Amino acid sequence: MKNRPLIYSLVLIFLFLSLAVSACGGSETPPVEPQAPAENAEATPVPEKVAATAVDDGNGGEGGSAEQQAATADPEKPAAPAVPANNGSAADLGFRPDQNGFSFENYGGGDEANLDETDMTRVFGDVICANKVDGKCTLIPPADQWMQEMNSAMAGGHCYGMAQASLLFYQGKLNPSDFGAPSINQLKLEGNDKLQHEIAFDWVAQALDKVTQGEIKGTPNEVLDKIIEAFKNGKTGEVYVAGFYKSDGSGGHAVTPYVVEDRGDGKFALMVYDNNYPGQAREVIFDRNANTWSYEASTNPQVESELYTGDAETKTFSFAPVSPSLQVSPCTFCQGGGTSGKSLGHAQIAEGMNEVYLDGPADLLIKDDNGKRLGRVDGKIVNEIPGASYEVFMTGFKSEQEPVYSIPVSVNLNITVDGSNLKNEAVTDVVVIGPGYDLGVEGITLSPGQVDEITVMTRDDLISYTTESSETPNFILGLERKGVYYEFELKGTKIEGGGSINLSVDPNTGDLLVNADQLKKDGEFTLSMTRIDDKTEETFVSDKIKLTASAVLYVDFSEWKGNNSPVYMGIDTNGDGTIEEEYSAEDEG
Repeated sequence: MKNRPLIYSLVLIFLFLSLAVSACGGSETPPVEPQAPAENAEATPVPEKVAATAVDDGNGGEGGSAEQQAATADPEKPAAPAVPANNGSAADLGFRPDQNGFSFENYGGGDEANLDETDMTRVFGDVICANKVDGKCTLIPPADQWMQEMNSAMAGGHCYGMAQASLLFYQGKLNPSDFGAPSINQLKLEGNDKLQHEIAFDWVAQALDKVTQGEIKGTPNEVLDKIIEAFKNGKTGEVYVAGFYKSDGSGGHAVTPYVVEDRGDGKFALMVYDNNYPGQAREVIFDRNANTWSYEASTNPQVESELYTGDAETKTFSFAPVSPSLQVSPCTFCQGGGTSGKSLGHAQIAEGMNEVYLDGPADLLIKDDNGKRLGRVDGKIVNEIPGASYEVFMTGFKSEQEPVYSIPVSVNLNITVDGSNLKNEAVTDVVVIGPGYDLGVEGITLSPGQVDEITVMTRDDLISYTTESSETPNFILGLERKGVYYEFELKGTKIEGGGSINLSVDPNTGDLLVNADQLKKDGEFTLSMTRIDDKTEETFVSDKIKLTASAVLYVDFSEWKGNNSPVYMGIDTNGDGTIEEEYSAEDEG
């Protein structure tokens, strides 16, 4: 920190004393003039409602005087109110947004790189590799699907990754020169593939059990006390990402906390670097008397801000530790991710959790066999299933991020995909990832008012999809059998006039069964099958496989030899368990 000239300090003291005399009750202080972000920070429009902007960073006013800033300000952008002057720091980490934050704002849904196989091994180690040839990891099917789900969620914004990465740069655990600039605030996102991957890696920290288990949670007063204590250890101790939601659990956003200021009368300001507003110091107000917090901000920098609030009942503000995510994490979707049970294909594993992902604007509701519910009911999330939970990722850009639902493997999932609140058609995906397997229905073109059903019985190796509409969804299924991994995709499965299709695996014969006995009309699909052993990865593709109504198709995947060889198909024409027709499907891939 640079020292200020003595005369400058005397002038500030004089002004402060003069204004304090006229303050109401002597407990409030007047606002200071806002400062512009550092020269290398990108200009970002700040809505007029925002109640926090840049403040003096204690570095000799390097942002320029108020008059200089006013002269260079963009007349098209609304001016933001100033942050009240500091009444005294209760704790200070030393971080400053213009010095230690990124100059670009939070982003999502563009062409930027996200997770790849190398990033996944950073997170989980080589256990997620079905094989590793010439240093390149081929992911096991559930790991590949999990990576896709994480990358899809990041389209809603990268706020958590940016908040964590900025702290790692500040601690010296990341070096800006390794990413193309001498300081973090000079780093560029565009064309910086390495930085994009780092931010994606840091984003997934919020999805890791060992991070969530270390979160500081509680009432506003409780979390404030704990972060003040944590700040006293400085940047060499544990540092935390601050996360919060609206009172209804939506609009998850993550920021970087760095100072707690005592404003008097039980009011404390938690100063944060909000990556939606680069270069600016912003404040979350904690009221100890009311045990509340409030923050004026926007999940998207291009839209008007709104007030986030929380109290001792909602407990919607928390702090997540950074260091646990830097160690290799246990793989909950790998074989052996929990205590007893099996996976698809009847391989013995420890019982863990099924994670259910919805991609699309539909409402999702899960019921167990006893009618207990988890999901959205009348726009609100309910959870009645024992052992189940849900989590909304913090993106800071997409305010209506759908939760990830976690349910014990022993529970059968009866899933309703409800389009009653849709105004237009919307493509919807539902995916389930469990210990050693993944399965789902993707590409459902859900119309307003359309309600479809998906049943998942992982202990019986079954997924069923029922619709009253004409649909051509894709079915996905990934599993391990006798040390070999398989991925199946039934693309463009034609369902005319509605009906049901079941997919299951016969553990004894090693057949994939496609049951069409509830279809109203004949259909067809394209089969894509990938086989991954410890050395090779081979793919089989066959187009226009007939799906006969009232019949069951057997695909003998376990006997497939690879090398463009055909796959045996058997058809039980009436569903009585006897195969009446047989043929070999040629590899057209």
